Amino acid sequence: MGYSEEWANKWTEYNPEKAKQLLESCGLVMGSDGYYDFADGTDFVLNIQAMTDANADASAELLMKYFKEVGIKTTYKTMDRSVLENMLASNDHEAVLAPVTPASTFSIILRPDTVVPVRNYAAWYGAVGNWVASNGKEGVEPTGDLKKLCELYQQMRSAITAEEKERIALEMLKLHEKNIWIIGYMEALPTLIIKDKKIKNFPENSIFCDEFRDFGIAHFQCLYYGD
Repeated sequence: MGYSEEWANKWTEYNPEKAKQLLESCGLVMGSDGYYDFADGTDFVLNIQAMTDANADASAELLMKYFKEVGIKTTYKTMDRSVLENMLASNDHEAVLAPVTPASTFSIILRPDTVVPVRNYAAWYGAVGNWVASNGKEGVEPTGDLKKLCELYQQMRSAITAEEKERIALEMLKLHEKNIWIIGYMEALPTLIIKDKKIKNFPENSIFCDEFRDFGIAHFQCLYYGD
């Protein structure tokens, strides 16, 4: 649902000069050391964090090289999953490098929390999820398109027909396409499944995704050994 060729290719062009124009349009100023600073002269540093078991070291090294080429100073630190998850919950993080959970999500209708702030769960929206879950009593109130995304989610929850839910879901995905709240740097590797030839009734054409609990859609209770 919601695949867009334009979205798949958006911001994938390698163009350092255009990147610098975008950075300067945000108010950053190139310093004498070749790195961008905030307008008041203080250093702009992008602190990248990752879970130790994400095995993101090689990816981080490559990304930091490209950031350096456009004048962005970076740091990189790995930490235990529980530590980083606590930092995410307390909104004490800047940039997290990790496998993008929505990549294994098939339907925003069935599994919205990776792409909609329904709770404090994903790094890109953090405490906005608290605001949604508490009906505005806690957390950080969103603005602009992010707030519109939350409003559309509430409309989708109230929709009665499947057609109406799908229409609203596509509007929500269009907002993601416009804003690119989640940046995908690398394509996911394929999921390989090895099956013994004697196992019968294994589904050959199925969707491997979180909503169906990955292997759950295979209905292992219905498999059997044949000759």
